[in-house]
Amino acid sequence: MTNGNSHIDPQIEEIERYLTGALSENESVAFEKKLEEDHVLKDKVEDLRLVLLGIAEAGLQQQMETFHRQRHHTVQEKKMVRAIGTRWMLAASLALLLALTTWWYFRYADVNNRRYAAWYRPDPGLMTVMSGESNHYLFDKAMVAYKNADYKSALKQWDDLLKTQPDNDTLLYFTASAMQALSDYTHAAPRYNSVLVSDSSIFKGDAAWYLGLIFMRRDDMSKARFYFALSNRPEARRLLQELGAP
Repeated sequence: MTNGNSHIDPQIEEIERYLTGALSENESVAFEKKLEEDHVLKDKVEDLRLVLLGIAEAGLQQQMETFHRQRHHTVQEKKMVRAIGTRWMLAASLALLLALTTWWYFRYADVNNRRYAAWYRPDPGLMTVMSGESNHYLFDKAMVAYKNADYKSALKQWDDLLKTQPDNDTLLYFTASAMQALSDYTHAAPRYNSVLVSDSSIFKGDAAWYLGLIFMRRDDMSKARFYFALSNRPEARRLLQELGAP
């Protein structure tokens, strides 16, 4: 059931090997331990078990139907029917396999999108004091817009401030937050990364958390785990436990 599509959940191959008895004893014990801790994985196993059972039952039914049809033909007809029936059965089995694989893909290709939706919450923002100092006033005004979910307005105002303060980690972090809230992951990720490489930003742990979520949504689990491990947020540790070993 495996193929070269990089977007399919990499656990599928391991699940298939588990269900077909191809895992070693130690691998099976480790896999069953993961099943006890990961309900999403457990659901996948049960669904794939049904898929494999359906394929097996469909193949057996086709063989029985072919056998009964062949009993009512002459020897020469039997040969012809057998050849046609074999090709038909093969084509039908392949079509069934394709349909089930397609169903499987669309059932689980978005598993990380669903995880993302379950774990992502926009940064709540900072307290605002609306001081009289020009830059602070403009920042706080944008923060008010941000906290009211007017992310476009906040982003525009903060971007204007970034033009004169391109290395300001607070502006980099909250413009990235606004971009992520607007689903602009492509531009959000580099700004989070700029925060991470800064020397003493208080937003490093948060930036790592949100970067991990972005890469999880892209199904790049290696980078997602890397950034979750860098984050000091408790939910990053919990999500790493949910994801299990790579």
